Amino acid sequence: VKITKLNTPRNEVQSLVEKLREQINERMEYEEVSNQLYDILLKPIEQFTDKKKLIIVPDNFLLSLPFEVLLDNLGRHLLEKYIVNYQHSFQLMKLLEDENIENDEEKGKFLGVSFSKDIYQIAETRTCSDGKLSKLVCSKMEVDDIRKIIGLNNVQETYITKEEFLGSAERYKILHISSHACPDIEDPELSRIYLKDSYVTNQEVEGLDLQADLAVLSACETGFGKIYKGEGAMTISKSFFQAGVSSTVVSLWKVDDCSTSDLMSRF
Repeated sequence: VKITKLNTPRNEVQSLVEKLREQINERMEYEEVSNQLYDILLKPIEQFTDKKKLIIVPDNFLLSLPFEVLLDNLGRHLLEKYIVNYQHSFQLMKLLEDENIENDEEKGKFLGVSFSKDIYQIAETRTCSDGKLSKLVCSKMEVDDIRKIIGLNNVQETYITKEEFLGSAERYKILHISSHACPDIEDPELSRIYLKDSYVTNQEVEGLDLQADLAVLSACETGFGKIYKGEGAMTISKSFFQAGVSSTVVSLWKVDDCSTSDLMSRF
């Protein structure tokens, strides 16, 4: 284990992280701030990273930093140099490595969930921060494309109810939810992701005994939430992790519907 002490004051780093998030959210130029953060956080440890996989265990305000977008002095994003994974803690990472929950009979089963609402208005993003839920035109297409890519040609209903999801999710090894999501910053247990007729909250997800190797939470800000000291960010993603999911794919942003669908198909 090697420990490297950063020379930049904590409040300065936090200010840069907040500035970078604002620039990306507002579709502004972010390269200068991104490079500054790379030099502060990653350049001091480059000499120790001789492999292509990088596991990051962030804390506090760094939980809201997308390390993948940080730029080195050659203009390369971190994502172009490393396979980047995140963990909640080193102890949990070791626990997952040592735990063997393989079940060949169940392996490969896929539950795809999409969102549609029979109204005229069409939403560009997968958020519900304005209090309204609109139709997502690319949501079902995304799930159908994923099913074809992984070789599942049988027809499966993707518009499922809350009762159907809670009653069946524990049987699947891959969960893919393409929908609207609403993180609740004041009460994270009430953060929710929407289904056909209603929504499931963090609290309800945590009550499940999920066996999934992967949950793809293809909605707005599923990796963003209130930060508690010693606990980390209370996100929609973390509720799936606490329910037993080994890995999640999440978003820190308000995401465009059809661009997300295209990205997920390529992923």
